[in-house]
Amino acid sequence: MKTCARGLAVLLLVLALLTHLTACASGEPYVLTVSGKSVTPAGLTLTVRRTLIPGDWGFGADFTVERKTSAGWEPVPVLDPETNYTFISIGYELFPGLWKRMSVDWAYLYGELPPGQYRIGKTAFSPKKKSEVRVWAEFEIKE
Repeated sequence: MKTCARGLAVLLLVLALLTHLTACASGEPYVLTVSGKSVTPAGLTLTVRRTLIPGDWGFGADFTVERKTSAGWEPVPVLDPETNYTFISIGYELFPGLWKRMSVDWAYLYGELPPGQYRIGKTAFSPKKKSEVRVWAEFEIKE
């Protein structure tokens, strides 16, 4: 039993390292993951992991949701286009290798989403480099 637990721990460590290496190779400062069990039509739990890319990178509370269609990824329309939706102005910064779990509730913005393939995006920014990059995590809403 102990051998099985050690094997699982090693496998999880290897998967985590591969995730970091893949993100580093692509130049992304953060990797987003969604817990499949957390996905509902009104929101999900998102884990933001800081990669080993050097530099000061931050992210905020903002997010974007897109739906996969035959034409590609398309933004999910907001409930009321006449409303000026805003996000709390906050900046999070993680040291390389650390992560933050966030609860995302989009019901006020998009309502409850129908079944389908989606992705959620967050903007990572570097004040010193004066640059931004959008990082994504895909998820599915099931019936």
